Amino acid sequence: MMKVVLLSLEWPHEGHVGGVGRYAFRIADELKETVDLTVVTLAGGTPLEGATMVYVPRATGRIGRYYLTPLRLRRLIASLKADVIHAFGDDWALSKNGAPIVRTFLGSSLAEARASKGLRSINHYVLALTEARSRARAAFRIAIGPDSFETFRCDILMPPVTAVPPPAGVGKTDGPSVVFIGSFHGRKRGWLVAKAVREARATTGLPITLTVIGPAGDQANWPADTMHLSGASDEAVREAVASSWVLMAPSEYEGFGIPLYEAMALRTYAIVTDNPGSSYIYNAVSPTPPISLVPETELQGELEKHIRGTGSLSTAEKQSASAVSDYLVSEASAERLVEMYGRLSR
Repeated sequence: MMKVVLLSLEWPHEGHVGGVGRYAFRIADELKETVDLTVVTLAGGTPLEGATMVYVPRATGRIGRYYLTPLRLRRLIASLKADVIHAFGDDWALSKNGAPIVRTFLGSSLAEARASKGLRSINHYVLALTEARSRARAAFRIAIGPDSFETFRCDILMPPVTAVPPPAGVGKTDGPSVVFIGSFHGRKRGWLVAKAVREARATTGLPITLTVIGPAGDQANWPADTMHLSGASDEAVREAVASSWVLMAPSEYEGFGIPLYEAMALRTYAIVTDNPGSSYIYNAVSPTPPISLVPETELQGELEKHIRGTGSLSTAEKQSASAVSDYLVSEASAERLVEMYGRLSR
């Protein structure tokens, strides 16, 4: 059986897990059925039954995480004697003379640098140089959206999604509700969501509830009545999205936008701002997209439109959401990856 090493330092663990880590776990769960799979991730990562787990120490600070850890991976991954290495990042120091490297580009660090401030911005400018090195060394390049496809001159576009089963017995909340995934500050711009919810409450008089899925250290930034979930399981995230009337995602930059995809898959209306990822999904949903793509100045007004009623999508909106989620999943099948691995290993 072909031996594949999956390198993903973003991976489910006890703390907050972003969309990349949850996607990596799901696709690995599918791949283990057809390949001899070894997962290389950080210490404390959730074990995946049926795969061999290899852990590296969890470094502190940006330098340790983004620069020292990839250097440590060079010898470790070479020792695993893979037929193919599939990296979701952190591969710039791997040996060029080893197994062929498949690289999934999850967005552009250069674009993130431009949408960030301070040390985070500087860090992403440097990471953009490591991405250019990874692009040049990869035997096969996968983009998660049109932005990364063009930026890194990729071989295929493969959305970072797997099927999202609706949680059993979960309906919409009795009253209007909003869910947000991300941090208060930074490119996710959670502060815009808090502001829109606060002002919509004042204007309409409706008791809009807000659920946030984000890092534990970020909880203090949110209003006291916010339901803040950190370290939530996949199931808990699905339940929060499926039960909410609206998902809000005013991110300055997304290479794809997994929360928006999950909202479509779970039949929840989404209000988003324009970026490469949201535009890609919005344009793929027709003719009746259950998505409002608006400037940040219109977030409150758009929210007020969608908190009256029951929170359920119309029949036409459900059909559009189903069509686009099915299409994206078909483009992202594990079988597509395995076929490509086989060509490279031969």
